[in-house]
Amino acid sequence: MENKNSDSHMLKMIKTLNPGKEYPSNLGKHWSEEEDKQLLDELSLLEELSEDVNIEIIAINHDRTVGGIRSRIRHIVNNLYSKNICIEEISRVTKMNIEDVQNVINKNQQNKKEFSLKKEKEKESEKEIKEMKMEIKELKTEIKEMKTSINELIEMMKAVYEFEDS
Repeated sequence: MENKNSDSHMLKMIKTLNPGKEYPSNLGKHWSEEEDKQLLDELSLLEELSEDVNIEIIAINHDRTVGGIRSRIRHIVNNLYSKNICIEEISRVTKMNIEDVQNVINKNQQNKKEFSLKKEKEKESEKEIKEMKMEIKELKTEIKEMKTSINELIEMMKAVYEFEDS
């Protein structure tokens, strides 16, 4: 078992929530290039990825969860695709069938689109907020000028009443 000081922040948090349960020591840790290469080497030995037993063995070898392995494989698919590697080659390397590779890529592209739209909306909102702040500032200035004008009118009216009274 690894030293608790080397546990990732995520692993420490999960252990706090479930103190009696054992977790893989690499849970939440960043993947190194060497570990990625090891994963690809292990995948190259498989006939296909669909067998859960294979993923469980790989997870044990990496001291990670099955979900972590599946997530990393999806990450590798997207990285390879972004390097213009054809889907057939990605399928061969990751042992995923072509349809699953395409689904991973499509989901990633959809997420990127949604993220981009969200960022665009945030920028529009920030712009609107900035414009509203400017309008508020202008309105405050106008109100201040109106107060000054009203005070001047009050003083003039007082002077007129005093003049009429005398």
